Amino acid sequence: MSISKELKDENKVAIWLSYFISDSRKKGRRVRKLPFKITLNMLVDIAKELNLDPVVIENKAYPRDRRYGVIIVNKVKSKNYTIKYILSRLSEKEKSSESE
Repeated sequence: MSISKELKDENKVAIWLSYFISDSRKKGRRVRKLPFKITLNMLVDIAKELNLDPVVIENKAYPRDRRYGVIIVNKVKSKNYTIKYILSRLSEKEKSSESE
């Protein structure tokens, strides 16, 4: 069974690190440019906090920009909504760490 079929059967989505850190949307970024650095470990921590049951796959590269790192998480409504959900939590966490 292929990974894409498993994702559909289990209502999961792949969230690539490139969605958050690529230089341009053409290269795969799906959100606004972030004023702080983000790592795969940060994405995993946020996904755990949001109870998305992340599974890390480090040896897969995003096709557009060849950056490594993807997590498989439970889908919340839609893939785009899930990405925004993670982004909002990342932003909250970054703001709270800046104020300390």
